[in-house]
Amino acid sequence: MELKGNVALVTGSGLEEGRPGIGFGCAEALARTGMKIMLCDVSIPRLENAKRTIESMGVECATHSADVFDLNAAKSTVDATIGVFGGIGRAR
Repeated sequence: MELKGNVALVTGSGLEEGRPGIGFGCAEALARTGMKIMLCDVSIPRLENAKRTIESMGVECATHSADVFDLNAAKSTVDATIGVFGGIGRAR
């Protein structure tokens, strides 16, 4: 299955210098396939670090700061992803 150009929303994907977490690792792996990535984390500085790293791979990337344990915040994250990329999953 070709993933290039598809859209991934990855929560907990901020990057703390020297301490990449599971979310960032997933975002980085998906970026290597050429997917467009929406990064989501509660920390804006971690999101900025992650975005710089993902964009340096030549991949389209956006960020949204939210605590997705809150239902309304999770919905706003999905809405933001659709607003930026036109959808989630298959290329639009």
